[in-house]
Amino acid sequence: MNIGDKIALLRKQNNMTQEELANKLSVTPQAVSKWENGITSPDISLLGSIAQLFHITTDELLGLEPPKAYAALTDEDVSKLMLKVRVFSNDGDRVNVNLPLSIATMMIDSGAMINIGKDSMKDFNWQSVSDAIKHGLRGKIVDIVSADGDIVEVVVE
Repeated sequence: MNIGDKIALLRKQNNMTQEELANKLSVTPQAVSKWENGITSPDISLLGSIAQLFHITTDELLGLEPPKAYAALTDEDVSKLMLKVRVFSNDGDRVNVNLPLSIATMMIDSGAMINIGKDSMKDFNWQSVSDAIKHGLRGKIVDIVSADGDIVEVVVE
């Protein structure tokens, strides 16, 4: 997880919009969007403020220290979230699967989730994704680029 993904996750966990975060940090909402999309990173002078705002250390923000345990999702949280699987194959095929998180976790837990994305996901461990979701992980969970050029993203939002 890069710093932009971590900021997006923390912002959403704190029920904050990009604009609200931008106002608190005296930057533009476009700057926050660029961080979260991996286009740019926050200026080093903002790291302390970002960490303080989300009650974490700068080491946690930078991924140098393991994150504190995430709170388990409540039923209300789960009802609002979607599991999105996006596959962009080298052959030009595109697959977008959007499932309510409650249905997706039920399918994963029952073993009904099928492999999507040809060989790029043949060894994919959906149970690890389910466990991460149940522990509160949100945002881009998986970003795979296979040897043959297929791209697979798994996102919870």
